[in-house]
Amino acid sequence: FIGPEEELNKTKNTQLAVLTESLAIVKVLKENNIKADMSAGLSLGEYTALIEDEVISFEDGVRLVKKRGEIMQEFTPKGQWKMAAILGLDDEKVIDFCKKANRAGLQIEMHAIGDKAFDQACRALKAAIDDYPRKDHRHGIIHDCLPTEEGIKICRDYNIQMPVQSAFINWKQEPDEYLESIMGKERTERLNPLRTFNENGIVVSCGSDAPCTSPDPIVWIDKAVNNMNQSQAVSVQEALRMCTYNGYYVTFDEKERGSLEAGKIADMAVLSDDLYSVDKKDIKNIKVEGLILSGKKYESCRENVIKAVIRGMFSGNMA
Repeated sequence: FIGPEEELNKTKNTQLAVLTESLAIVKVLKENNIKADMSAGLSLGEYTALIEDEVISFEDGVRLVKKRGEIMQEFTPKGQWKMAAILGLDDEKVIDFCKKANRAGLQIEMHAIGDKAFDQACRALKAAIDDYPRKDHRHGIIHDCLPTEEGIKICRDYNIQMPVQSAFINWKQEPDEYLESIMGKERTERLNPLRTFNENGIVVSCGSDAPCTSPDPIVWIDKAVNNMNQSQAVSVQEALRMCTYNGYYVTFDEKERGSLEAGKIADMAVLSDDLYSVDKKDIKNIKVEGLILSGKKYESCRENVIKAVIRGMFSGNMA
């Protein structure tokens, strides 16, 4: 914790420091008779929650986070990445950050859920690309739940891609009826406009925001195709592409993965039914019956998930 700053800023060290500080805070809270009925955490914070709830031991948690940090460090070349949280910053600061990142040759991914955040992200990326044009930047805005017409036009004209979570459509925690009661009908109808994105030629990829939403791609396809707002529903083919090829396009991996083509890595799922043949209302009932990764049949584990992760990370058999 006393530096040097360059060492602390390496993710392999930062993650352990954050875990240690988080657990220390929990201990202080307990000493002051402040106890939680349940624990939850986002990303690295999940490990603090798991240790606090005694799902894993402190020793296993430290080993797991240490290994996590080392793996992330290994795939993070010096000077090639940055992460920043934008909380109430004005356009000038956000644009300045994006310009510097774009000029450094980085791919920028910004999180924006509401319309105000979405517009700010669009303005910042537009300014960065105008400042230093790049043909294949693949900058993106994640979530895009409540986009604006102006922002969509910027994404179309500047080839800004959108990693979305279609599982948020009619999400049981925030059903459309509830959203309409607090946002109004007009704004609610503008939520998650996947068809509009496609019609504007924007590359849309589906992913999980687990544990908030389901990590099951069948759910993503079902929600995209059977959107309660049918004016924004997409075809099965469009939804399938969002959940396969487009995701690998976002990470510059589409030449190796994402579609079944000669010379590509053989990753595929075996489904219980044909997505193109079943009634679209029955898509949700389709099950994954088999999985092939890199040409090899995947065998499901039969043990506690956390223990399996720890065992796998220290097995010495990592690719």
